[in-house]
Amino acid sequence: MHTAQDTFMAHVFYCEPSSGALCKTIEAACKLRYQKCLDAHPQGLGNPSTNVHTPGSSIGAALKSIVGSLRGRKSKSTES
Repeated sequence: MHTAQDTFMAHVFYCEPSSGALCKTIEAACKLRYQKCLDAHPQGLGNPSTNVHTPGSSIGAALKSIVGSLRGRKSKSTES
């Protein structure tokens, strides 16, 4: 996340036993933020549902993939 001081911050979460619920929550928050942005900056007089590409389940799939790969790395490091 970008801060006002022109630095970047990363947040890491660890969930036991599954990160699925966390991914769904983050996905919903991202979609809500995106929708607020679209509402604040309309694209003209046409039907907004046909003019705007909204993010689908790809955000959730990407988050699950990232969290899953991080979780896999953690389990491999504990096995060694």
